[in-house]
This record gives sequence, structure tokens and C-alpha cells, in this order.
Amino acid sequence: MLEQGPVPKNFRFTPMKKLFLFLLSLRARKVLTTATSVIGITGSIGKTTTRMAIAHILSSYFRVQTSPQNFNTPIGLLLTILKKETLPESRGEWLSLLWNVFSQPLPHPEILVLEYGIDTPGDMDDLLVITTPDIAVMTPITPVHMAEGQFSSVNDIRREKLKLAHAAKKMVIGNAFDAETTEELQRLRSDSLILFGENTEYSPFTKGVLLKNIISNSDGISFTLDGEVYKAPLIGTFQAQIVAPAILIARMFGLPSETIRDSLSTFSPPSGRGRIFEGIHNSRIWDFSYNSSPAATSAVLSAFGTIGITGRKIALLGNMNELGELAFSEHVRLGETAAKYVDELVFVGKNAEAFAKGVAEKVPLRCFEDANKAGNFLQSSLKEGDFLLVKGSQNKVFLEKAIRMLLKNPNDEKHLCRNSKRWRDQST
Repeated sequence: MLEQGPVPKNFRFTPMKKLFLFLLSLRARKVLTTATSVIGITGSIGKTTTRMAIAHILSSYFRVQTSPQNFNTPIGLLLTILKKETLPESRGEWLSLLWNVFSQPLPHPEILVLEYGIDTPGDMDDLLVITTPDIAVMTPITPVHMAEGQFSSVNDIRREKLKLAHAAKKMVIGNAFDAETTEELQRLRSDSLILFGENTEYSPFTKGVLLKNIISNSDGISFTLDGEVYKAPLIGTFQAQIVAPAILIARMFGLPSETIRDSLSTFSPPSGRGRIFEGIHNSRIWDFSYNSSPAATSAVLSAFGTIGITGRKIALLGNMNELGELAFSEHVRLGETAAKYVDELVFVGKNAEAFAKGVAEKVPLRCFEDANKAGNFLQSSLKEGDFLLVKGSQNKVFLEKAIRMLLKNPNDEKHLCRNSKRWRDQST
């Protein structure tokens, strides 16, 4: 049984929301007493896909509970624990949720897989009040959430996110490809730390696992982790770093290697995080439209450049938000990177000038104010055999709107991100 944490008292919300959160917390505590393990994931890149991969593989043997939504705030964690998939918007919806939570039987998961997201200093403290994980997974930490009122440096972001690793009761899994975070993790948790990377030269108390021989093609990736070969239907060598923690955790829970392989072979990434769709005019669309940050976008572009196709490689990229003073330089750098790997570029957002400076007319570039205009342009310009990569941030960008206009099969719309009425209202 898990220890019952205190009922959250210090959420930075309105009095009404604090009351709702208090009541939800009372019920969530009961669920937490029935679960045997909580796995928590944080970082800047790949949190949601890592979380979903962990849940997907462990569900082969256990009653696993996570959220299909991007629920990583205090409200989101409580809704995930209570197995609720919709975020209430009106007072009536909140009251209906509370009635349901208190009148219906509670879920009884064996394992909870939770995502801990932060936007401002102190956010992790609010999340850890709800529950501390037994196992913490740290994905790479990069410059995000650096707009006014957020973080002033990557070190500040790292310090906040490392609170999860510090709080973990049993074990921390870290990505050694992120050297700075690895160094901090070894100082913080060297005696209960597993690192995966290209070498195993860590402190004597830290377990190192080799991740190497990563190969990517249009069918997926293959790699060796701790000497065993695995495959996943995900494109891009960076994806091996995203699913490696899921394999390591599955081993910790005693799953056989063949079960892990079989489960991994059926894993599909969450909406907006790497799914491939058939597009109009016999094109293909690689959908990374959920969000965008410098390191993640560079990794996707690099992978895009290695895909072997006969048609054009076109990238529809959107503004990378919450970069603060780094916004101009990072969009220049993004333009420089994109121009190396694609044949044509389309950009949406306020940093078009910086992006165009980086592209420097090396490849054709069209810039638009919004996703609808970009979609209209691509409707008339996509050709047979083209492969379109789509990646951008969510606030005032919403590139899934362009994808919706370019799908060959309208039924694929249900697999796009931000499909709820709330998101559609925000993106209009």
C-alpha cells in the first residue's frame, strides 16, 4: 500500500477551485491506498510518449491507470488518479464531476503512471503534495517555459523538475544523453539511479545501461538496450530514448523480454506526437503538432532528413512559444536547422522573420499568419509522394487545424490532438 499524502492545501487557484480540489483529493487518497506503485515522469521532451509507452507495456501484466489526455497539472493528476478523462469547464460540469466521484465506485489500479508538468517556479511542489512517486523518470531538460513570469534559465527549470527525482521513494531513471541533468542526478540519487546512454562510466553506485545500435527507417526503429534487441513502430532515432525507460521499468516489474517486445510492437504514439497519416494527393503527414521546443524540433528535423522517400520533404513548422529572450536566436537556429533537412518550408507564427533569417533562402519558404492559411496553401501545393512534417506550439498556433484540411481520410481527424470542444473554441 502507498502512504497517504496530505490533502493539498496550497494550490494557487481561486477559492472555488481550491474547494473542488480539496474534495477530489479526499477521494484520490482512497485510490492511492489501493495502488501498489506510482510512476512519475517529468522533463522537457517526450514526457507524454514515455508515459504512454510505460503504461502500454505494463498493462500486459497489471491493472495500469494513466490518462489519454495531457493531464499533468494538479487538477490533471487528480483526474488521472480518479480515472476521469474530461476537464470540467463550467461550475455545472464541476458539480457533476463531484457527484460522480462521490457516488460511483472508485477505480482500483495496481500501478498509476502520472505525468508531472511545470510552467512556473513552485509548480512541482503542488504536484508532489498530491502524491510522490515510487519511481521517477527524468526525460531531457531543455529551454522551455522561459517567458515573463516563468523561468529565467535552464538551470532553474532543471532545479524545479529535479524535485521529482529527489522525492522518489525507490528509484530514478535518467537519460544520460542529457549530460547536465545526469550530473545533477548522480549528486542527488547516485545510490538509487539507473542511467541509460552511450556509455556506463558513472559513479560506482549508479547502474548504467547501454543504449546503442539505433537504426531508423520508414517502418520504425530498432536498437539494443542492455544487450537486447528491441523494435518499435516509431520513426526517428531519438524515439529510442523515449521508449527506453518503459523497457527498463517493465524489466523491474518482472515482465519477460518477449512480452516487452510484443507489447512494444503494438505501441502507437499519442495524438500530435509522431503519428503518420495518409494525406491528400497520395502524400503522407508526420504529425508532431502537439507542441514544439528547440531541442525536440531539431531532433525531429534531423530524423526527417534521414527518411528515404522519392517525393519532396516539406516541413510545416510553427512558432516555438515560451522562450523569452531566447525566442529570436532560437528561431534563427531553427531556420538554419530546417534548411539542412527539407526541400521546402512553411512557417506559421510571429517569429517568421527570425526563422526566415535562419533559412537564408537556402530552400523555398512561405510564411503565414495562421494555420488555416498555411493549410489552404498546402492543399494546392502538395503532390504525390510528398512527405509533410508538422510541428509547432499550441498557444495561437494550433497546426492540427492545417492537418485536418490535408487528411485523405476524414475519419483520421479523431486521432489529431486538441479535438475537444474546449480546444477547438480556443483555436478559432
